[in-house]
Amino acid sequence: MSQISVYLGLDVGTKRVGVARANSVTKFPQPLTTLSVDETIYEKIAAIAAEEMASLVVVGLPRNMSGEETQQTAHVRAFYDNLVTLLPQIPCVFQDETLSSVVAEERLGERAHTEKAAVDAMAAAVILEDYLKV
Repeated sequence: MSQISVYLGLDVGTKRVGVARANSVTKFPQPLTTLSVDETIYEKIAAIAAEEMASLVVVGLPRNMSGEETQQTAHVRAFYDNLVTLLPQIPCVFQDETLSSVVAEERLGERAHTEKAAVDAMAAAVILEDYLKV
Protein backbone atom coordinates (compact mmCIF):
# COMPACT_ATOMS: atom_id res chain seq x y z
CA MET A 1 0.00 0.00 0.00
CA SER A 2 1.41 3.39 -0.98
CA GLN A 3 1.75 6.21 1.49
CA ILE A 4 -0.73 9.08 1.37
CA SER A 5 0.91 12.45 0.71
CA VAL A 6 -0.39 15.66 2.26
CA TYR A 7 -0.18 18.96 0.42
CA LEU A 8 -0.47 22.42 1.95
CA GLY A 9 -1.60 25.46 -0.02
CA LEU A 10 -0.72 29.01 1.04
CA ASP A 11 -2.36 32.30 0.07
CA VAL A 12 0.25 34.79 1.22
CA GLY A 13 -0.76 38.34 2.06
CA THR A 14 0.84 41.15 4.00
CA LYS A 15 -1.56 40.78 6.96
CA ARG A 16 -2.69 37.14 6.77
CA VAL A 17 -1.70 33.80 5.26
CA GLY A 18 -4.52 31.44 4.31
CA VAL A 19 -3.70 27.75 4.68
CA ALA A 20 -5.42 24.77 3.05
CA ARG A 21 -4.68 21.05 2.89
CA ALA A 22 -5.32 18.17 0.54
CA ASN A 23 -4.05 14.64 0.20
CA SER A 24 -2.90 12.49 -2.69
CA VAL A 25 -5.93 10.20 -2.50
CA THR A 26 -8.93 12.52 -2.56
CA LYS A 27 -7.14 15.57 -4.00
CA PHE A 28 -9.96 17.66 -2.51
CA PRO A 29 -8.48 20.81 -0.91
CA GLN A 30 -10.08 22.09 2.27
CA PRO A 31 -9.47 25.42 4.00
CA LEU A 32 -7.51 24.75 7.18
CA THR A 33 -6.80 28.05 8.92
CA THR A 34 -5.71 31.64 8.51
CA LEU A 35 -2.59 32.91 10.24
CA SER A 36 -1.80 36.49 11.18
CA VAL A 37 1.49 37.68 9.75
CA ASP A 38 3.93 38.52 12.53
CA GLU A 39 7.52 37.65 13.46
CA THR A 40 6.52 34.01 14.06
CA ILE A 41 4.71 33.38 10.76
CA TYR A 42 7.32 30.96 9.41
CA GLU A 43 7.41 29.00 12.64
CA LYS A 44 3.60 28.74 12.58
CA ILE A 45 3.68 27.37 9.03
CA ALA A 46 6.48 24.95 9.95
CA ALA A 47 4.41 23.70 12.89
CA ILE A 48 1.38 23.10 10.64
CA ALA A 49 3.56 21.37 8.05
CA ALA A 50 4.97 19.08 10.76
CA GLU A 51 1.56 18.40 12.32
CA GLU A 52 0.01 17.58 8.94
CA MET A 53 3.14 15.66 7.84
CA ALA A 54 3.13 17.71 4.64
CA SER A 55 5.15 16.44 1.71
CA LEU A 56 4.65 19.55 -0.46
CA VAL A 57 3.82 23.23 0.05
CA VAL A 58 2.14 25.13 -2.79
CA VAL A 59 2.47 28.92 -2.59
CA GLY A 60 0.15 31.13 -4.60
CA LEU A 61 2.04 33.55 -6.88
CA PRO A 62 0.09 36.73 -7.65
CA ARG A 63 0.31 38.56 -10.95
CA ASN A 64 -1.83 41.22 -12.55
CA MET A 65 -4.43 40.37 -15.18
CA SER A 66 -1.81 40.84 -17.92
CA GLY A 67 0.38 38.21 -16.27
CA GLU A 68 2.99 40.72 -15.15
CA GLU A 69 4.59 40.64 -11.74
CA THR A 70 3.56 43.24 -9.17
CA GLN A 71 4.75 44.57 -5.83
CA GLN A 72 2.76 41.78 -4.16
CA THR A 73 4.58 39.24 -6.37
CA ALA A 74 7.88 40.52 -4.98
CA HIS A 75 6.51 40.20 -1.43
CA VAL A 76 5.44 36.58 -2.06
CA ARG A 77 8.77 35.70 -3.68
CA ALA A 78 10.63 37.03 -0.60
CA PHE A 79 8.22 35.12 1.67
CA TYR A 80 8.85 31.96 -0.38
CA ASP A 81 12.64 32.38 -0.10
CA ASN A 82 12.37 32.55 3.69
CA LEU A 83 9.97 29.60 3.77
CA VAL A 84 12.20 27.25 1.76
CA THR A 85 15.11 28.11 4.05
CA LEU A 86 13.02 27.14 7.09
CA LEU A 87 11.54 24.00 5.47
CA PRO A 88 14.48 22.47 3.57
CA GLN A 89 13.02 18.96 3.88
CA ILE A 90 9.69 19.86 2.21
CA PRO A 91 9.55 20.84 -1.46
CA CYS A 92 7.84 24.19 -2.07
CA VAL A 93 6.44 25.27 -5.44
CA PHE A 94 4.65 28.27 -6.87
CA GLN A 95 1.17 28.15 -8.40
CA ASP A 96 -0.47 31.00 -10.27
CA GLU A 97 -3.15 32.46 -8.01
CA THR A 98 -4.94 34.65 -10.53
CA LEU A 99 -8.56 35.19 -9.42
CA SER A 100 -8.25 32.77 -6.48
CA SER A 101 -9.73 35.33 -4.07
CA VAL A 102 -12.61 36.02 -6.47
CA VAL A 103 -13.40 32.29 -6.68
CA ALA A 104 -13.08 32.02 -2.88
CA GLU A 105 -15.52 34.90 -2.36
CA GLU A 106 -17.99 33.28 -4.79
CA ARG A 107 -17.79 29.99 -2.91
CA LEU A 108 -18.28 31.66 0.46
CA GLY A 109 -21.14 33.89 -0.70
CA GLU A 110 -22.34 36.31 1.98
CA ARG A 111 -19.70 35.13 4.46
CA ALA A 112 -17.02 36.65 2.23
CA HIS A 113 -18.15 40.17 3.12
CA THR A 114 -17.60 39.73 6.85
CA GLU A 115 -15.01 36.99 7.20
CA LYS A 116 -11.79 38.00 5.44
CA ALA A 117 -9.89 35.19 7.20
CA ALA A 118 -12.30 32.67 5.68
CA VAL A 119 -11.64 34.15 2.23
CA ASP A 120 -7.88 33.76 2.70
CA ALA A 121 -8.17 30.11 3.74
CA MET A 122 -10.59 29.38 0.89
CA ALA A 123 -8.25 31.14 -1.57
CA ALA A 124 -5.48 28.82 -0.37
CA ALA A 125 -7.79 25.88 -1.15
CA VAL A 126 -8.43 27.28 -4.65
CA ILE A 127 -4.68 27.66 -5.25
CA LEU A 128 -4.10 24.08 -4.14
CA GLU A 129 -7.00 22.86 -6.29
CA ASP A 130 -5.51 24.58 -9.34
CA TYR A 131 -2.12 23.00 -8.63
CA LEU A 132 -3.58 19.52 -8.29
CA LYS A 133 -5.34 19.86 -11.67
CA VAL A 134 -2.01 20.37 -13.40
